[in-house]
Amino acid sequence: MTSCRVQRDLAVPNDALFALVADVEAYPRYMPGWKAVRVLARAGSSCRVEQTINLVGAEITFESIAEWDPPHRLDIRATDSPSQPFRKFHLCWTFTPTGPQQTLLQVELECEFRSALLTHVARRMSWILLNRAIDAFERKATLLMDKPGIDSHGGSAASTLSNHDPSR
Repeated sequence: MTSCRVQRDLAVPNDALFALVADVEAYPRYMPGWKAVRVLARAGSSCRVEQTINLVGAEITFESIAEWDPPHRLDIRATDSPSQPFRKFHLCWTFTPTGPQQTLLQVELECEFRSALLTHVARRMSWILLNRAIDAFERKATLLMDKPGIDSHGGSAASTLSNHDPSR
């Protein structure tokens, strides 16, 4: 089993950072390793998502359930199925405002692959991969806040960061 926790204080408003992390469909455009994301179903404060990622040369497709409590918490768990690459997968994002333009982001990961080799890789790489993901979110948030005009979805950058509704 791999367990990892990363905490970082970011110069991004709490609700904006939450909106960015909750917008999983945009990950392939800027997140390292994300190849494809497809939302399979939405219901209330959760959605079922199929994701394809590249983990150190291995392409992995899995389904997960994301449950959110905006703008405080986002929980992601792999669905329970023998066809999943994971025996266990839980990723929890916690967002705590520390100022009007500042958020303490905590990310906790617990995972175990069905493959001993991938579990070994995850154990060695999880801290690095979580930090790369946080770096990507921080870069994307900075880009959207610094550049007025059109975002990658064709809307205004300000509305992307402040009005995202993950239940859509």
